[in-house]
Amino acid sequence: MTPNEPPSPRSATLPERETIGRVLALIAIARMVISGYGWHWTGSDELPTFAATQMLESGLLLGLAIWIARPRVPLLAPARSQAARAAVRWIPATLGVIALATFTAINARAGLPVVHHVQMALFAGGVLGVTWGFGGGRALLAPVATLRARAVRAELLPVALITLLALALRLWKLGTAVHIMVDELHFMDAVMRLQDQNGTRLLSDIDPIANFTHLFPYAQMWTVRLFGPDLYGLRVVSAVLGALTVPALYLLARALFDHRIGLIAALILAVLPPHLHFSRLALNNIADPLFGTLALAFLARGLRHNRPANYALAGAALGLAQYFYEGGRLVFNGVLLIWLALALIVWRPRAHLGGWLRLALVAGLVAAPLYVALLSTDRSLSARFDDKGAHWHTLKTLLAGEPLPQALHTFATTYLRPAALHLVYTPDTSQFYYGGRTALLLWYVTPLFLLGAFFALWRLRVPGLLPLLWVGAVIVGNGLLDRPDWSVRFVAVLPALALLAAIGLRHTLTLVWPARWGVRNAGRALAALAAACAVAQGAYYFGPHLDRYNVEFRGLRDFYDPLYRAAEYPPGTLLVYIGDDEIFWPVITSTVRFWSLDVQVAYLHPSELGTGVLTGIERDRTVLFFVEPDDPRALETLRQNFVVRGPLWSAYNVPRDRQYAMYVYEPPGVIAAAP
Repeated sequence: MTPNEPPSPRSATLPERETIGRVLALIAIARMVISGYGWHWTGSDELPTFAATQMLESGLLLGLAIWIARPRVPLLAPARSQAARAAVRWIPATLGVIALATFTAINARAGLPVVHHVQMALFAGGVLGVTWGFGGGRALLAPVATLRARAVRAELLPVALITLLALALRLWKLGTAVHIMVDELHFMDAVMRLQDQNGTRLLSDIDPIANFTHLFPYAQMWTVRLFGPDLYGLRVVSAVLGALTVPALYLLARALFDHRIGLIAALILAVLPPHLHFSRLALNNIADPLFGTLALAFLARGLRHNRPANYALAGAALGLAQYFYEGGRLVFNGVLLIWLALALIVWRPRAHLGGWLRLALVAGLVAAPLYVALLSTDRSLSARFDDKGAHWHTLKTLLAGEPLPQALHTFATTYLRPAALHLVYTPDTSQFYYGGRTALLLWYVTPLFLLGAFFALWRLRVPGLLPLLWVGAVIVGNGLLDRPDWSVRFVAVLPALALLAAIGLRHTLTLVWPARWGVRNAGRALAALAAACAVAQGAYYFGPHLDRYNVEFRGLRDFYDPLYRAAEYPPGTLLVYIGDDEIFWPVITSTVRFWSLDVQVAYLHPSELGTGVLTGIERDRTVLFFVEPDDPRALETLRQNFVVRGPLWSAYNVPRDRQYAMYVYEPPGVIAAAP
């Protein structure tokens, strides 16, 4: 090497390597930010080639920077020693098996009607029994004892605060910010079924096209009793489960990486707009990421500490993940098995095989009632996938008619790409479940996610592969469905997106942070960036997103809002819709019954008004006419037949141009019931 020749990466000293790596990492970050802005939705579903090119080049530069600087990253390292002896507690385990077997028999035979409270007691007792028994009894409570240590309490305090923030954001205006039913009718009907029929089998389907059990509506039944039969009472369960997913993700990130990544991931998930949104709807999708994340978290803790209790808890969580939305069931089973296989190949943790057997046994016992009930009643194990998995048949056709590489390329570009683009580029095409004009990740969070994905790919080996497998499984699964970019089918992957964004923020900042600036200052910078990201996401969701969603979701006028307004009037009130917009009557009839609302509902098309139909309406009770405000002829005909006051408008969060104008007729001598 000549005196004027710059040192090569291999011959450079450690400080020089760090400097070269820092410069390359800064360039990679800058280009990834440009890429993130390039992924900003512009109205075209074509692949933005400039953004994709910047992303790939940035990822390669980041890989080179990591190879040169070789940063020290705390990673999950499986314990090599044998686990401390934790004998099976056979009495609770046996009682748990008996309880689950009884619960299975009740739900596998239609001729065994048992009160659903007894069924739930059997199921909950069975899950607790097998988990306690195969987890070693009091060994399950070992983490509780660590709370006595001041250091542990200090570490968990910010987690508790972030969780409380997540819960507060999910409960705030829960029933009014989205003041309309969003495909929640099936769960409302299931709650009423449980209220009316004591012998409802908890593992029966709430809907004929999906294997959605009555476990989620059972919890909703109690919140409806506590908070009232309205949207708030119906949605509280989702808000709580969504908030609990935040500490579950911290637990996973803490086991895989470190405390800081756990906190950043928890904070990002707490305010991630799609996770906020689906935590505020009465849909069972939100249960999947909670139990799936817990299963992966306890599995990671089991690998780190080799404690049977963690493996038993992982099995229980994986078993519970089977009982909610069908997509999460398929995702987490596959991700956990593949990750375990990779761990076995890379780490060869022979000392953990006993724990893995406990995991499989507990998961099988907890999940068995569902699968036995489905098979015994001739129901599909994946009814939702069978109904919506049109592209699965397309893939089989391609594989049969084309060479394997060409068939896979065609399928990936045609069907997998829309699912992948929905993560960072294209919006929810349903405009019904999530809507808006953004992808699941906002453009300024996208660079963090992509940097984290590349960092995991280049450096983090088996721990980093877990969130990548998680994301990949959801992309493939949704690519097999006929609408691969509907947000409601991506709820299970949202914790993985937050985790990868946290990895990107934590490790790229560490890579470019000069040592002379101090570790404490690096921590402050991380906290400031994570907080700024959180504030921006929360402001976006409760501001522009909900404003647009409330307009886009109501493509026509809001036929649901008049029921809320009618509830303020005397019993026996007649509610009359006048207009040509489509009204979904099952929502109307179910809501009237759900609220025990003493009101009659009728519909008149504007063409019927000239036939004298208004003269047949009785004048001895209050009548509420909901008229399309841009139909002056209907209003004129109404005023010719009734003395009404109005127009009156909704007090709820409904855009004015999506409302019906309300006109009130009250019999003589009746005091006005509402302004």
